[in-house]
Amino acid sequence: MDGSKYDNLFASVLEEERQIYPFLDAVFGFLSRRTDFFVIQKEGERIGFPPGVAEKIVGSIMVKWKRSCISRNDIPPPSNTEELDFSQCVVNEEVVTTAEEEVFQTQTEEETQIDSTKDTPKTSKPTETNSSDIYNGADRGNYRWSQTIGDLEVQVPVPAHVKKTKDVDVKVTDKCVLVKAVDESDRSKWHVLVEGEFCYGIQKDETIWSLSPGELILINCEKQTERWWDGLLVTEPKIDSTKIDSSRPMSDLSEEEQMKIQELMWTQEQKHRFM
Repeated sequence: MDGSKYDNLFASVLEEERQIYPFLDAVFGFLSRRTDFFVIQKEGERIGFPPGVAEKIVGSIMVKWKRSCISRNDIPPPSNTEELDFSQCVVNEEVVTTAEEEVFQTQTEEETQIDSTKDTPKTSKPTETNSSDIYNGADRGNYRWSQTIGDLEVQVPVPAHVKKTKDVDVKVTDKCVLVKAVDESDRSKWHVLVEGEFCYGIQKDETIWSLSPGELILINCEKQTERWWDGLLVTEPKIDSTKIDSSRPMSDLSEEEQMKIQELMWTQEQKHRFM
């Protein structure tokens, strides 16, 4: 979904507010008044999100559209552009939402029978790879991955018949990942989609995954240490580390540097306002 069908609606709001800050304030105000987006989910309830999940959602959407803008305009990744770090968001329990995607924290389950052939079923349709999907990463066919200095995002295409979370089995430890999909005709059999050892360690307890029915599984991981990875799994070819966009989170800067950047952003916005 590119969201372009709402452009006229958003444009009218932006024209009324005239600046980005009040525009975003209006958007989040709407979410606060009309949805459960900011509600902290209580044990046993389906309303709201566990602590940190809302921030994680906003952060991932920001990164997605920033990468899309860079790709669309063929802009070289700027070395001095800072990116907000949402790696502190914590998910400690299963999350159920009314959205199309159902988000769950990875958890250890009993090993399920795996089809010895480990044949990967045919996916629903060829998936067009956006360069933002492999930002600082690579497309390996059965999966693709991207990264920031502190986080990883892994996309695993799934067969068309995979519609529910019970149709997949996702296990992520500090060192390894295993993703399986149930067989379409024999639900006692499972096909391995991705299996391997990470090149470096990740924070298992900070890992969440989501399923887009019939399309893909999205896995978000936090690295144990801030560093650029030259590969997701030890078995895959290494990427060219010299081409990595080495932007750092704005929170890593000193308070004085952050204030300077905010001042420059404000000045730039004023220029656009009176153009």
